[in-house]
Amino acid sequence: MLSAAAVLLSVALPAGATTLAQSTTTTAANPATDRATAQGINLTATDLPGWQESPNPTDTKGPGLENKLAACVGRTNPGKNDVVDVSSPNFDKGSVEISSGVTMVRSHADGLSDLRTMKNPKLPSCAKKYLTSAIASSLPKGTIISKVKVSTFVPPEAVPNSFALRLSATVTGKTQGITVSVPITATEIGFLVGRAEVALNEDQKGKVVPIAEEAGLIRTLSARAGGTVTA
Repeated sequence: MLSAAAVLLSVALPAGATTLAQSTTTTAANPATDRATAQGINLTATDLPGWQESPNPTDTKGPGLENKLAACVGRTNPGKNDVVDVSSPNFDKGSVEISSGVTMVRSHADGLSDLRTMKNPKLPSCAKKYLTSAIASSLPKGTIISKVKVSTFVPPEAVPNSFALRLSATVTGKTQGITVSVPITATEIGFLVGRAEVALNEDQKGKVVPIAEEAGLIRTLSARAGGTVTA
């Protein structure tokens, strides 16, 4: 979860509101079994009919970025409790791209430790610092990133042990000799269920638009990870 630099938000709902209750019952860590579990939780084309599926490239900068973020908030060796980390394919429609990711940790207690770390008030500023650098280094020569902002928000579904983080910025470059500026937004909504650290990732280019599928996808991921819906 620290790879997303997200802050845990405590979700409090008024009486009578619908919530997603989650089981903390866990099985012993096993790489093969945990990989199958993570794959079973992640999004598939069936969850997003009408969206274009494409491979999700391995992020080779992920571990290094995660370590920098962890050090920034005073934590060391953040991945030592990870058993497997599995991502879904990317799904695109218009200017929106959606994917999911599941990290299986060694114990529920390890997951809770990750969440406690993410409550560190330094995390948003650390995320801005290192994510800005990571994005800038991946852009074509002559392209710049500006107006970077990192903020937290309450997830649209009441999932226990959840967080939500949004990074917005403007990317400026030249196309056929014309300078063009494009706003970009990257959102991650994540939560812990048992030993599964689950994340829904949303990337948008241009004007931010509401994603009608968002709440349903969160509920789907939560249910697959072991959550149950209660009124």
